[in-house]
Amino acid sequence: MLNKTIPAYQLWWFAGFALFSLTCILGAFALEQYMVLVVPVVLLFGYVAFINYKAIYWLLLFTLPLSTELDIGSIGLDMPDELLMVSLMFITLLAILGKPQLLDFRFVKHPIMLLLFTHFFLVVLLIPYSENGLVTIKYALSKLWFYVPFLILTSMVVKEEADLKKFFWYIFLPMTFTVLYVLVRYAGYGFSFEEVNKPMYPFYRNHVSYACMITIFYPFIWLAATWYQPGTWKKRILQWSKWLYLIAIYFSYTRACYLAIAAIAVCYVIIHRDLLRQVLLAALTVVVLGVGYLAHDNNYLDFAPEYTKTVYHTEFGDHLRATVSLQDVSSMERVYRWVAAFRMIADRPVTGFGPGNFYPYYMRYTVSDFRTYTSDNPERSTAHNYFLLTLVEQGLPGLFIFLLTSLAIFFYGQQAYARATDPMQRKVIMTTMLALVCVYVNLLLSDMIETDKVGSLYYMSIAIMVVFAIKAQDSYQKRLKEGEQKA
Repeated sequence: MLNKTIPAYQLWWFAGFALFSLTCILGAFALEQYMVLVVPVVLLFGYVAFINYKAIYWLLLFTLPLSTELDIGSIGLDMPDELLMVSLMFITLLAILGKPQLLDFRFVKHPIMLLLFTHFFLVVLLIPYSENGLVTIKYALSKLWFYVPFLILTSMVVKEEADLKKFFWYIFLPMTFTVLYVLVRYAGYGFSFEEVNKPMYPFYRNHVSYACMITIFYPFIWLAATWYQPGTWKKRILQWSKWLYLIAIYFSYTRACYLAIAAIAVCYVIIHRDLLRQVLLAALTVVVLGVGYLAHDNNYLDFAPEYTKTVYHTEFGDHLRATVSLQDVSSMERVYRWVAAFRMIADRPVTGFGPGNFYPYYMRYTVSDFRTYTSDNPERSTAHNYFLLTLVEQGLPGLFIFLLTSLAIFFYGQQAYARATDPMQRKVIMTTMLALVCVYVNLLLSDMIETDKVGSLYYMSIAIMVVFAIKAQDSYQKRLKEGEQKA
């Protein structure tokens, strides 16, 4: 009976692999060379990738919330997701080379994608001008293993609503596990603001990384809740999860994520009423005027903190009050870095210092009036504002392309939402735009777009939005043709 359902050659392959694996296990223990144990796993992984690359993609999604940061010598890696990202980069490129029709070239030629690719090529062009070219090369390589799995491969895998459901559940289940894990551990600390980073281990570096990831994913929970009928167990889980994630965000004590949640509600109305372009123009005007005022006659010096009063607060209420009065150490440390960033820009406005090169050089540009108790920066963190970081490291061309890309994301998203008539398409486009709003709010106070937790959701949200925007455009063109024929 068995031989009728499983071909004989497959049985021989299975027996051969089992024998090979057993030999590796025995050899590893006999020779005390335990890395040999990895060989069967790598071979099995390669085989699965060869016959079904989608399975590795789903595995990557599942590991994103569960991965942990490991220091291997002088290199910090996020495991296992970063290993899967690199593997999928090669697997995807080989799959496209072997079968180009797997990739919808309308996706590749979309203006948002062309701008993202242009930004990558600019990074490569900046390598000779970088203060440390090796660091910039590493940065460019890391961009590749973000772009290929999370942009290109996502467009190849997540094409229909059924694919989107799988995408959601593969991330939602492990992420919800980490949320429950953190909340249970944090309860043991009495939800103390002073201990906020301790419950995050081993899944998140700190409370900001944790809060950003679950906040960006939050709009997808609202989308998923519309897929199921009232009274079903999936519907109940998702309805409860809306509250669970809000509780988790609240107890993350992350101010940028509070703003992001508020921005979701406001931006939903703005996008729904087709007002996004006007709001973005107004926001850009305010930013330009604000920066101009601070730069004029060194007005920024008026906001220098009092060193002895700018301290770390152990109570969150004190933390918020200190933020408003400009006496919170984390907020003023950001200002300390921002002042240094503007002074760096004045030195190298065109080429910048090279991607990945803010930290080694910013100290010499700091202004002592803004120094705080945490300015020694043992964490080796950077500018805490991705726009400024891009300007410092990639010069004016880099910031221009990033701003243009960001505006294009919301311009084309708004256009696709307005043109779409299919309710499912409209919901997906709205959800991805709201997730991206959360990213950009956080980028004002952080620079985690290069991390696996935030960068993955950022690029996948873009990819899904573009895929469904193309669908909406196809439907729009079809309606126009039908209208012309009737006329």
